[in-house]
Amino acid sequence: NNITEISNPITTAANPSTGAVIYYHLNDQADSIKSLKLLIKNSSGEVIRSFSNKAPEKKTSNNSIQNEPTLTVKKGLNRFAWDLRRMDMPTIDNVYIEGNYNGGKIVPGNYTIVMDIDGKPQSVPFVLNADPRLKYTSADYSKQDELLQKLEKDVTDIHVAVVRMRNLAKQIQSLVSLVEADQSKGELVKKAKSIIDKLGKWEEQLIQPKSQSYDDVINFVNKLSANFIFVHGEASNTIPYVTDGQVARYTELHQEWVKYWNEMETLMKTDVAGLNELVKTLKVDHVMLPE
Repeated sequence: NNITEISNPITTAANPSTGAVIYYHLNDQADSIKSLKLLIKNSSGEVIRSFSNKAPEKKTSNNSIQNEPTLTVKKGLNRFAWDLRRMDMPTIDNVYIEGNYNGGKIVPGNYTIVMDIDGKPQSVPFVLNADPRLKYTSADYSKQDELLQKLEKDVTDIHVAVVRMRNLAKQIQSLVSLVEADQSKGELVKKAKSIIDKLGKWEEQLIQPKSQSYDDVINFVNKLSANFIFVHGEASNTIPYVTDGQVARYTELHQEWVKYWNEMETLMKTDVAGLNELVKTLKVDHVMLPE
């Protein structure tokens, strides 16, 4: 069996990394390890961040997963620095938003680090202390954390939805390109182009692809996800103070997102479902040789 030792995170040093530095020692059989996972759990046993020695093999609509750092697997002492944050929010290609996509910092409290080697876990506890200069309660930190998590979830849902709908539009456009020269497929082409148009108008409410720099917010109005990012940035202070205005603004933005989420669901259940039925009726092949 591989024997590993993991030490309590080190958060202070002469030139410390940002966050917690975790050291783990692997024995002579390190080369035979297939799966190495590092899990960070809160006091309730919930996994709040996880890392692996392997990058995801399958690309998804959430590029944050692909961008996660990987663990080293080598004989002897290994080192990994965790920034004490949740996973970053996903981005969208060629969409510029003023601010950052960093996940929120975890709240002070008790945590457990679990190192899992080929299904065999070992764990060590650690405590994240609050800044002693700040006189705030656990409830204050929890309130801030709750708001940040809500904002991060909505930004993630928006960006993943936009990427998925863009991929859907590409599929539909490919279908149009293959059959639009066939006069017998006119109804299909018309319906397909209508869906592409609806997807474009839906996306325009969520993101602003025209902005390419900080100053572009003057030229092109921010859209929904940028507004979420702005509130997240304002609420991500070292001082855990959440204002009523931040909470109210989140509520407004969330309600707006729910409206667009419902629009997407309706589009999928009616327009896209109808398109698929028409494809079946017209017996359009999934794979065909272009003209």
